[in-house]
Parts: sequence; C-alpha cells; structure tokens
Amino acid sequence: MVGGCPAGAIPYPSLKRLATLVLAGVNTHHDPDRPLRVRTVHDEERHRMTIVILGDLAATADLLRLLDTVLDGDNELRADHG
Repeated sequence: MVGGCPAGAIPYPSLKRLATLVLAGVNTHHDPDRPLRVRTVHDEERHRMTIVILGDLAATADLLRLLDTVLDGDNELRADHG
C-alpha cells in the first residue's frame, strides 16, 4: 500500500480531479449534435472509479482518448508514482 492505496491505485483526491476533468471536458466542448452523458462513481472500499459514458461514438472515443492520455501519462496520478 502506498498512501493508503494499493500500489497502482489512484488516491481519492486524484480521482476527484480526474472526475472533474472528465465532466469539465464534456461540458465545455458541448456539441448539440453529439451530446454526451457522463457519470462517475467512486467505490472507496475497492479503490475503483467507474466512468459511464453514453452518447455519440465519435464523442465517446474522444473522451476515452483523453482518459487514456491522462491515465497513461507521467503525471504522478497513481499512488505508486511517488
């Protein structure tokens, strides 16, 4: 465990920032022709976050690319990065 989280897990404050990033991205790039609905749910006991994305395929793919970039980046988001 690192900082109360299993190795590789994302600490809760970082999950909150990630959820805010996702929701802000959806709300600021609002295209009425490609609406997205996003819900984030944090399971504190299992140290997991579920992100549900409903909407246009292309807009969903854009959001998934954003998540992939953030989660795979060297940004110390995960508990085992430092």
